[in-house]
Amino acid sequence: MSLSSLLYTIIPAIFLIAIIIIEYSGKVKPNLQVGIPILAVGVALIAVGIVIGNPPLIITGFLIFVFSLVFIPRRRRWL
Repeated sequence: MSLSSLLYTIIPAIFLIAIIIIEYSGKVKPNLQVGIPILAVGVALIAVGIVIGNPPLIITGFLIFVFSLVFIPRRRRWL
């Protein structure tokens, strides 16, 4: 296994698993200080995956992007 495959595939997958564990542990409530950086990491992984042509990196970035939306506060007002 080369270093680039470790860097571009396994480390983002570990980051994704950590986000899922943090989300379901319930210790972090939705706030912008947590949600925006995780959202930015997901978008950056998608962009890097497209540039280097690594489909697992694109998929991992997309999943991080989706799970980061849980940390973005939602308004509960109905008009």
